[in-house]
Amino acid sequence: MNRLFGYRQSQPSDNAALPSSWYRSEAMYSLERRAIFSKKWMLVSHQLRINGFHNICRHRAYPLVEEEARTVKILACKYHGWSYGLNGKLAKAPRYQELDGFDKEKNSLFSIHVHIDKLGFVWVNLDAAETPAVRWEDDFAGVDEQPRLKPFDFSQYQFDHA
Repeated sequence: MNRLFGYRQSQPSDNAALPSSWYRSEAMYSLERRAIFSKKWMLVSHQLRINGFHNICRHRAYPLVEEEARTVKILACKYHGWSYGLNGKLAKAPRYQELDGFDKEKNSLFSIHVHIDKLGFVWVNLDAAETPAVRWEDDFAGVDEQPRLKPFDFSQYQFDHA
């Protein structure tokens, strides 16, 4: 059995592990986050109706909402002043909206997939496809109908962060 696993061999095994630098690399961490979280559903809130968008301006990919912001009525880019309604539609693009051929409708925010389960929990999926590769039901069908959850009044709960 020991030989099967490569123990007590006079020669080192040809099998190699991942380079140790991968465990500390920001680039690998970023790649793993995209690979793991870009196609799967994540619980982000317990609210009623919400829209979900990537937090970047369509003009220069500048963040629209800073981390410390709690409530906003308009999503605005501090870089060039583009602003969006809470529905993701471009509301204003200073010095661009007057240009010939500029179409505000083609510059809305990139939306993300949102699912609200029967308990009111809000789930998001960052898959860029028009329909997500993994449907919410494929991973979580029935999770919001479990008898063990019936005693809880989730209207009194507040979701801290995602």
